[in-house]
Amino acid sequence: LKLGPRREGTSAQCAVVREACESSRAMGGSQSLTLEHDQESLSEPGKKSVISAPLEGVDADALFAAFEKYVRMGKTETGKEAKFELENMPDNRLLVTQRHKIPEVFGGGEFATRNVYKFDQASRKMEVAFTIGDVYWERKLTNTTGHFAVHADPVRIEFYSVQHPMRMSGKILKGLLDPILKAMDLAVEIHIEQPAIGDESKTSVITDVITPGDVTPENIMQKFKEALIEHCGGVELPDGTVAEDRSGILELFKAFAKHEFEADKSFIYEYGDDETFSVLRSIQHLQVHKDPFRLEAWTENLEGRYASAPEAKVVHAFAEKVLAFMKEEGA
Repeated sequence: LKLGPRREGTSAQCAVVREACESSRAMGGSQSLTLEHDQESLSEPGKKSVISAPLEGVDADALFAAFEKYVRMGKTETGKEAKFELENMPDNRLLVTQRHKIPEVFGGGEFATRNVYKFDQASRKMEVAFTIGDVYWERKLTNTTGHFAVHADPVRIEFYSVQHPMRMSGKILKGLLDPILKAMDLAVEIHIEQPAIGDESKTSVITDVITPGDVTPENIMQKFKEALIEHCGGVELPDGTVAEDRSGILELFKAFAKHEFEADKSFIYEYGDDETFSVLRSIQHLQVHKDPFRLEAWTENLEGRYASAPEAKVVHAFAEKVLAFMKEEGA
């Protein structure tokens, strides 16, 4: 199967979505830190980064030292985790593991997110390699790598994120499908990390065989669309696609998606916490198989460098807390 074409919301569609969905999370903190996204990189001319305005009265080395101290002291703990762990690693790295409960309504269980921080005091650069899920950690895969830099004269913070290509077929995808299938009255088990149908070198989420009844291979995509709108908060847009705010599913982060349906498949375009549906991050595939009748799903992360509004939110939330921490510490 080929990836579906990329879709970006028109301004009219975005207005419909913004009105229908909840507004995105507040950035938090005061407005003392000003950031601009999609700016010319200070480190790599010709590329884009999030850049802060000059920070008056702040020493660059002291700011970077505060970055490291803040992380090593476990200050990135949110309080929403079931478990939070720190582990020192070679090469001046720190592993931060956060285990999260999956609500029972979405199948229960737990999953882990891991951030490996690498600090380089000489260059004042910090890398944050993020992996979601135990399976991908065991496979030594990384979802994204965030790159922070603290510049001097004037003191400014720079950030960008690199998303790595990855096919995902784990608990989170199962958790996204569970409530919709239940709304369709399909009492069918969903299995994660299964050999893909037609290509066993890859993995997918695959259902048990579905017994045709009210739902058949011919109408399941229409039934899926109806359940998404009627039971799961989906909003149909003028072009027939359906926008969905998935933020409540795992209660960790904002997650906006747009569904495009065909007779035997759908493409779900995922935009992360971008409520404007402007910057595409990944594409989820849902494929109908007829003989036997099953559903297969997987997510393809799109490779790329990102320095847009969602990245600015990440920097703002982190840097504001570090600056407040410096003030508390008297640095």
